[in-house]
Amino acid sequence: MTRFILLAIILLGLSDFLYAQHNSLSDSEMTWTYTYIKAQEGQKQNLKKFIERNWFVMDSIAVLQGLFYDYKIISNNSNPESVKWDFIVAVEYFTKGTYADVAAEWDIIRSNHNTELVDNRNFPDLGKVIDSQQLIFEKEDEICTDPQTEILTPYLGIWNEYTASEEVTAFGRLEIILDPFGCALRKEFKLFSGAFSYSTLGYFDQEQNAWIETFSNGSKFKWVREGTEVLMINLDKSGQSQHRNRWTQPVEGTFMILEERSSDSGKTWEVKSKTRVQKIG
Repeated sequence: MTRFILLAIILLGLSDFLYAQHNSLSDSEMTWTYTYIKAQEGQKQNLKKFIERNWFVMDSIAVLQGLFYDYKIISNNSNPESVKWDFIVAVEYFTKGTYADVAAEWDIIRSNHNTELVDNRNFPDLGKVIDSQQLIFEKEDEICTDPQTEILTPYLGIWNEYTASEEVTAFGRLEIILDPFGCALRKEFKLFSGAFSYSTLGYFDQEQNAWIETFSNGSKFKWVREGTEVLMINLDKSGQSQHRNRWTQPVEGTFMILEERSSDSGKTWEVKSKTRVQKIG
């Protein structure tokens, strides 16, 4: 019993230490790095196991030593034929320098780690890194507060989606989350009747003065306010063909998503589908 009490005290102390370090840095800057990984053919599940048994084992030690603040894996569940990446390994650092600032300590952790093969395969046999991105979350009172989050606030929460206004059975669930600092946006969608799902990551782009959201299939959307409604504009254009989603203002916990397409470079738009969205949490 004494051992468990001591362990609890240690963990509580570590939690307090990390929280204090996270909130007391002089420049209040946190940096996430997103490493995009594509699995070798037929090796997606083995790749995930390898990351969890090796990368995350080392990352957990780095968190205990105060080198990282957090880490996670984000899975791409879109159609396998269209995905550009299968996983994002996200690591939150305490400084802008990210890995360079902790390289010496990290090398010690890595040298002491014994790689655990999965199905007798090492990382190059399971997948490859295809891209890496870095996001810097600056002081809350500078960029991570209103008014930039006002466009998101009405849509945060957990929602059920319906095919038509009179439909009583939901076909899927959408969760829209803003991180505690107001700097990172995330969506998770799951179809009830099948395996289809998608996830997104979004951030506020200072130069465009807008939220930019990347879907798990690689497509990018820009949030734009139009009157009381919001347009999510697909930034991936093909010739004169354009695509956007119009989100109406929620009224009593309900709003509509209108999928609109243009074949003349945005001169005229046609509604292709309508989805009713009802808040449940």
